[in-house]
Order: sequence, then structure tokens, then C-alpha cells
Amino acid sequence: LNEIVHPISEDLQKVKDAFAGLLHSPVKVINLIAGHLVRQRGKGLRPILVILSARICNEPTPETYNAAALIEMLHNATLIHDDVVDDSTVRRGGPTLHTIWKNRISVLIGDYILARSLTTAVKLKNLEAIDILSESSARMSQGEISQLMNSRKKDITKEEYFQVISDKTAALISACCQLGAISV
Repeated sequence: LNEIVHPISEDLQKVKDAFAGLLHSPVKVINLIAGHLVRQRGKGLRPILVILSARICNEPTPETYNAAALIEMLHNATLIHDDVVDDSTVRRGGPTLHTIWKNRISVLIGDYILARSLTTAVKLKNLEAIDILSESSARMSQGEISQLMNSRKKDITKEEYFQVISDKTAALISACCQLGAISV
């Protein structure tokens, strides 16, 4: 991954700056939690895919960095909600938000981050981007609900399993590549 990331490290720093800026709020606890999220970020695979897809087509633009940041926001919002639903205590080697700030604030922070990703999508002024994000968000929710319902079954079919991972994971990865390509 380092070999892939090194040539786009400046781009990824711009995404990180955009991510932090887009989450800024006059509400102090939101900034505190946003700082926690920025420090506890994962590998950043989704923003990497946005940047690489943009670079295949042309040079990244400010819209590319905002698209990558909003994808990361959308991803983080879903992780926060998933951790509450699954009662997970650890994420990326650290405590989950709901173990620090409890469920109510965690769900509301997830909602805030989702709302900020939507306002960022609108600022892209690209209906195709909004359509891509809306469709992938719906599929991710659908996949999470299907996984929850399938967890009650003793066994699931291969088709059911592939549908869940297609909705939960592949939909957002596909959106990353599409947004990168149309952002330049």
C-alpha cells in the first residue's frame, strides 16, 4: 500500500485537511469527536481510490478532494452506526465512539457526519455525483439490514452472502472510483 500511496501523498493530505474542515462545527463536542476520528483514521482506502481514479482521467481538482473527504465521512458515519448496532467496543485498535461518548451522542454524531457528507455532495454541483452517493448509501444500509437479518439464520446461501458484501462494501468502493473519475 505504501508504494501506491507515496506518489499521491500530497493529494491525501489535501483530503485529510478537507475532511477535518468539513466536520468543523460551532458545537465543541462535535469538534472534539471529529478530532478523535481524524486521529483514529484507518488506511484511507476509499480516498485513495477516489484520487487514483481521478488521476487516471486527469489531475485532481478541489472537487476531487471534497469527493474523497465526503466518501470518508460517509464511511465513518456508517462505521459509527454499525459499532452501536453491533455493540462493538474496538475500532482500528482504539475504543469505539459509543464506548467513550455512549450511544446517543454516537448515533447523533454519525447523523451529523452523514448530513455533512450530503451538504458536501450538494456543493459539488454535480447531479451524477449525488445520484452515485444516494444509490451507494441506500445499498450500504440495505446490506447492513440484510446482514442483521441473516445473522438469525443458521446458514445463508452463497448468493445471500455475496449480495450483502456487494451492498455493504462493493457499493461504496464503486462509488469511490466513479466519483474520482467524474470529479476532474
